[in-house]
Amino acid sequence: MTLTQMIYRTALIVIAVAILTALGMVLIPVIHHANELRAEKATLEDDIAAKEERIKELKSYQERFVNDPDFVEHTARQLGLVAPGETVYEFNDEGP
Repeated sequence: MTLTQMIYRTALIVIAVAILTALGMVLIPVIHHANELRAEKATLEDDIAAKEERIKELKSYQERFVNDPDFVEHTARQLGLVAPGETVYEFNDEGP
């Protein structure tokens, strides 16, 4: 192997290492950012699923208000409402 060939090969190796190093310096942050975005996407998808479930619950609740008079009355009683003509008696548990 001649000196020229050795210099040529050494130069090629140095160039290849420089290119690989530059690619690594560029790609590592990009890969890291992509992983962060994937994690954020998963978190947002979980949040969306939870909110969709809550919407289903609220729609069910709303439908019960429209179609179930017993549910409406029960809910009204829980809120302390009374029907027209009813008399409300309140008892005090405290002694004399």
